[in-house]
Amino acid sequence: MRNIKLVSLLGIPLYVNPSWFFIFGLTTWLLAFRVFPDILEGRGQATYIAMAVMSAIAFFASIVLHELAHSVVARAYRIPVRTSRGKPRGRSRRS
Repeated sequence: MRNIKLVSLLGIPLYVNPSWFFIFGLTTWLLAFRVFPDILEGRGQATYIAMAVMSAIAFFASIVLHELAHSVVARAYRIPVRTSRGKPRGRSRRS
């Protein structure tokens, strides 16, 4: 599968594998229809969905920030970084 460019942060292009979107949807669905209704009973379905979307965004944003930190440290040690690519089983940076 071809990677999709999401954004360029600090001059480092960030690409993700399309499977990330499937994993995002699966995470959102599991949280909205399985986890949150069991933990927080009595809320509306829209509340569970909104909480699930926000939780999934926060989770994936933390992964992006973590990988960006690797690239920033590499640059601090004068290791060139051209791209950062998110893959389902981990990321890869191109020097």
